[in-house]
Amino acid sequence: DDYAKGLIKKHELTRKDKEDDRMVHIRIQNANIEPVFFAFKHNEGLERILEDTVSAPSEYRFTDENGFGHEFWTIEDDNLISRITSLFTDTVESFYIADGHHRSAAASRYAQANGFVGETRWFMAVAFPASQLRILPYNRLVADLNGLTAEALVAKARDVFTVTEVNGGTPTAARHARLYVAGQWYDLAWEVPAGTDVVSSLDVSVLQDNILAPLLGIDDPRTSKRIDFI
Repeated sequence: DDYAKGLIKKHELTRKDKEDDRMVHIRIQNANIEPVFFAFKHNEGLERILEDTVSAPSEYRFTDENGFGHEFWTIEDDNLISRITSLFTDTVESFYIADGHHRSAAASRYAQANGFVGETRWFMAVAFPASQLRILPYNRLVADLNGLTAEALVAKARDVFTVTEVNGGTPTAARHARLYVAGQWYDLAWEVPAGTDVVSSLDVSVLQDNILAPLLGIDDPRTSKRIDFI
């Protein structure tokens, strides 16, 4: 319900084929098997509870097959659980999807298809305060250059961006992106004109409006089979 009402905020469009795939998964398994990753704005009350909780030894601790460590703390005090519930209900206005747009959309569609009855109304999620998160790149991989040579693509990019050859793929400042083509990394830098609306000023919009659509022919990244996301 919350996803359909817009209380769960999304920041990227989804692809119908991926939504359909996840809906089939839910229907056949009759379960959610992976949580959606939510972020929420800093909340002093919840932060204090979190700090107090993790100051004690964790109940579970292990290292997974990829070498990442995990620790889990459980909260069993009913009064503290009620306090946490009240803080989320009264002071957290929205959740923001950090990872799991297709899972969220598929869960919402599945709930709608089943009349929001019983457990179909819910899906599994884990929520972290934004102050304790680090944003990682979500790269676009395009299958071809839409008939352009690498030199022509870079030359056309110079019409819009300040383009510099660099050695790595990680931008070091805001309003910078990196392009990798023909074995070379390029830094793309730009300025956002005053008065630009918020959506148009987002990095993803700048990339779509100036590179993906006009130069590479990716008019709709939701449906194009020539683009993937890493």
